[in-house]
This record gives sequence, C-alpha cells and structure tokens, in this order.
Amino acid sequence: MFNTLYKTLLDIIFPQNAVEQRINTLPEDFLFEKLRIQEHGSIVSLFRYKDPLIKQMVWLLKYKKSIHVAHLFALTLYDYLIEELSDETVFSEGTQYVIVPIPLSKKRERERGYNQMKLITNELQKLGGLSVSTQMLIKKRHTYPQTSLRKKEDRVHNIKGVFEVRNTLNLSHTHVILIDDVLTTGSTLKEASRVLKDAGVYKVSCITLTH
Repeated sequence: MFNTLYKTLLDIIFPQNAVEQRINTLPEDFLFEKLRIQEHGSIVSLFRYKDPLIKQMVWLLKYKKSIHVAHLFALTLYDYLIEELSDETVFSEGTQYVIVPIPLSKKRERERGYNQMKLITNELQKLGGLSVSTQMLIKKRHTYPQTSLRKKEDRVHNIKGVFEVRNTLNLSHTHVILIDDVLTTGSTLKEASRVLKDAGVYKVSCITLTH
C-alpha cells in the first residue's frame, strides 16, 4: 500500500511530461533501432546511457516501475540472447543456461517495492524459451549505491563479499547470464561473477542494458 501511495504522490508532484508520454506509447520494435552493442572486457552493453531517451527509460524502469519500459527492454534483450545462445548451443551440448538478475538487498528492495531487473526477467519469461532464476544469487547485506561512490577502489570495497549463491545443485554445466541495468565500473558484476564461479558455475556472462 505504501508503494502505491508513493507512486501516486510521485505522479502528482511530477506529472507525466511529453517524453514520458511518448515512451509509454513506443511500439515494440522501437528499441531495435537504438541498439549500440559494445563489449567492455567481459561485459556486454546494449544501449548508450547518454542517449536522452534511453536514460529516461532507465529512470522510469528504476523509479516508477514502468512495465511498458521493462517489456521493451526485455524484447531487445530476448532477441540478443536467443541469437547468441543459438550459436553457442551448437558447441556446448548439455549446458544449462540460466538468466540471473543482479539482486538488491532486502532493505533496498523493501524501500523501492521491487527490483527493476526482476521486472525485466518477468517479461523475458513471458516470451518463453529462456530459464530465469531470481533465487540463485542473493545480496546478503545492504550497501551504499555504487553511483554514490566516486573512487573505483571504494566501489570495489563496497560490493566485496555481499553476494551469496543459494543453490545446492551441481552447477558444473550451468552457464549463468547476469543482467543489470547500468554499467559504471563493472565492480558489481565482477563480484557477482566471482561468487558464482566459486560456487562451481561453469561459465558466467554479463549483460547490462546501458553503458
């Protein structure tokens, strides 16, 4: 109830502007024109955060729980994953592919009312053909927002040891695909990858919506 009231209050204080109204009516194939796939070491990003419309979409996803935005991002992510995994499957028989959203701490998710990346995975599951786990990786303690820390070493220290794998199954044939919204230094994804590999995961890939 609090989250509903909070969203209503936001809508009253910050009524929909023209950009938001436009985003909420974007056709399903719109984002394919915006794709700017880049590799940053082991991390792949799909869109440029500096694009004003993309930046606004991330904001709506993250702070206003826009299901329409989640659906649009999920469509492009789905298309990218299906293409990439179809090529890999030919050479990796027996491998299980699992999409895992970067988790929020219980405190952060309770405050916000949702995890924006789970909105994406919910939409991915509706499209079918992809396995998703929102329980395999948890964030066991609260941390400062990474964007609030200016130094790279502070971000690395902030996120160190915060993730835990909750899976007792054999993960030696599991390829985990971690997804997050915005790539900054990559510290969060690298730490999550390390924990998953330590737990026995065969391979970890990292994808962010924006960079």
